[in-house]
Amino acid sequence: MRALVSLTILTVALFYGTVAQPHTGLVHSVPANGASEKNSPADIELVFGAEVRLVDIRLSDGEGKSVELTTSRMLTPAIRFQIPVPTLAAGNYTVDWVVMGGDSHKMTGGFVFTVEANAPQ
Repeated sequence: MRALVSLTILTVALFYGTVAQPHTGLVHSVPANGASEKNSPADIELVFGAEVRLVDIRLSDGEGKSVELTTSRMLTPAIRFQIPVPTLAAGNYTVDWVVMGGDSHKMTGGFVFTVEANAPQ
């Protein structure tokens, strides 16, 4: 009886171990979370641990005002996304993103960075 219970537990563990894939998150961003950039970045870069779809990305300034981006969604699965950014004035900025994994699970996150100066790119 013990052998049957052990075999059942092992079978269930192996089955769920191969079916359940861990969700991936953001592994790298440019600018990095908490970074202080000397100049306005030309792009926001997001790198994930596995292919995801970029459902939404928002950039806001220190007063919470939205900064218009030319791209807010990219539905082709990718690991790396590069989003062009207009020239930003000196100040604090917040990036909020939403991605969807291959299993349709939505993941959200965000980070902050500072621009020290408003220099042409």
